[in-house]
Amino acid sequence: MSTAKQPSMLYRPWQNPWCAQGLGLLALLLLAAALALGFRHMQTYARTVVTHNGAPPLRRVVLVDPPSWLSAPLLNAIAEETVHFALNNKRHPERAAELRNPLDGRILQQIARHYVRRPAVGENAWIKAVTYVRRVVRGGQQQIQIAAVYRRPAAVIQRGDHYFLITAHACRLPGMYDQQALVSLKSLMVIRGVSGAIPQPGSRFTGPDVAAGLQLARLLVPQPYAAQIADINMKNFRGRVDSLAPQIVLDTVYGGQVWWGRAVGDEGFYEIPAASKLKALSEVYYHYGRIDAGKAYVDIRTEEVKVPRILPGETTVGVNG
Repeated sequence: MSTAKQPSMLYRPWQNPWCAQGLGLLALLLLAAALALGFRHMQTYARTVVTHNGAPPLRRVVLVDPPSWLSAPLLNAIAEETVHFALNNKRHPERAAELRNPLDGRILQQIARHYVRRPAVGENAWIKAVTYVRRVVRGGQQQIQIAAVYRRPAAVIQRGDHYFLITAHACRLPGMYDQQALVSLKSLMVIRGVSGAIPQPGSRFTGPDVAAGLQLARLLVPQPYAAQIADINMKNFRGRVDSLAPQIVLDTVYGGQVWWGRAVGDEGFYEIPAASKLKALSEVYYHYGRIDAGKAYVDIRTEEVKVPRILPGETTVGVNG
């Protein structure tokens, strides 16, 4: 009986499980070393380009999809925060190179934090939150793009001859404006006569008179007669000047007044609620064409709207003007 010849068994080290694992680990280590060496080479090259050649240059800072109510000067001022923070910072000159370095992402994170830090300072108080900060390279030039959520002005606080923008949550926005600047802010209600100090941009007004003025402004802005209101006068809020006089007065652009009375929700037994006051004011506006009825004042605090009696020889404005 013949027997088959057994094939010779060759020794192959890589077939050993321990040897195979070792070779795989060695390959991973070599790959990691190659990647690290390549990344270091790229960083060195990028720093060389930035330091010696000044390329890719930073062309400009762009605010992506800003709201329409932000004017061009304000947008430029907000964008300049990045310039001051990173490019022209004498205390941290290294930030200029970091911003131009296409491989450095930390500086972009620092810019985002700078815009929303608490308390906000400068023009960056316009920005409530940063969605992203990124680089875009076009034509060999860098562009820093900033997408953000902006604080929207809801009213204007008047203090003497100066005016300050304020959000619906009583946060003061940057800038101090004069009477001439109000032309571009005519859609906002002016609140004057408030007490307390003016806070820094990014900080909140804490006085109850400001909160009450904002609440009333939200009711008045949508009304068809809103343009006839020069300001919401809070000088006698809670009777701090005269306990018998109306606490809140609407000054009209014609020089007359509307005696509004107590703050919204604080009418109590003595005055009609805000909804009834708005209805009464609409009726006066419809009948006279002016919310002050062409007289010194109109009192809408009670069920009976009080308009000073027309004297002999005087005339009034007709219906709707």
